[in-house]
Amino acid sequence: MNFPYYCEFYTNNRLVNFFNKKLDFYKTQSSLWISPNSSSTINGIQTRNMLDFAEDDVKYKLKIIKTQIEKKCKIKFEYHWAHLIEYKNGGYQLIHTHDHNEDLSIILYLNDCSDGETVFHLNSKRNITHSCFPKKGKTIMFSSTVPHYANHTFSNKKLLVLGFKIK
Repeated sequence: MNFPYYCEFYTNNRLVNFFNKKLDFYKTQSSLWISPNSSSTINGIQTRNMLDFAEDDVKYKLKIIKTQIEKKCKIKFEYHWAHLIEYKNGGYQLIHTHDHNEDLSIILYLNDCSDGETVFHLNSKRNITHSCFPKKGKTIMFSSTVPHYANHTFSNKKLLVLGFKIK
């Protein structure tokens, strides 16, 4: 087993471009979005769980990502959550974890931004943090127990967030 606490790698452009197109399409479908609250995107939009959309092309692309993650970790996972987020001017997210829902979390940046970095609290006792600026294709895989937040962005930051449970 190779369960990461925090790991960065890049996802190929075809997958990134696919999810960018899906985000653009979903923006025309108001029924696919959730209303923001204190635990979700502030000043932005966030899809409902895409696993519930029953779209074969989405399921196929998500399966590709899942296979890559399972090879990296040498663990079998099942999806719990998949959603797209687009932050508007001034958008951000408060500090939170995902451990109430899942075991492993993934952030895939869909575009480059010079702001709106995600900050991870890797060791709160020693005050060790790591900031990650959005770069198209950059993928961050981390334990769902890691507290993190998104700083304000003044660009339209776009990302795919995935949650997995260990089988």
